[in-house]
Amino acid sequence: MLNDSLKGLKVKRDEITQQLAAPKEAGNDAWESLKAGFQGAWDELSKAFEEAASKFQGE
Repeated sequence: MLNDSLKGLKVKRDEITQQLAAPKEAGNDAWESLKAGFQGAWDELSKAFEEAASKFQGE
């Protein structure tokens, strides 16, 4: 179960990394899209982290 949580966090981290690399390739016009995508990814990562942390506390 913990391993699954860690895998989920790594997936979310990789998604955020890809989103942060996007403006380098797309230029300045991608900024607003990046902000919205980053916020969504950050929210999902935060939720996944909280869920993983609660599993640690439950052990």
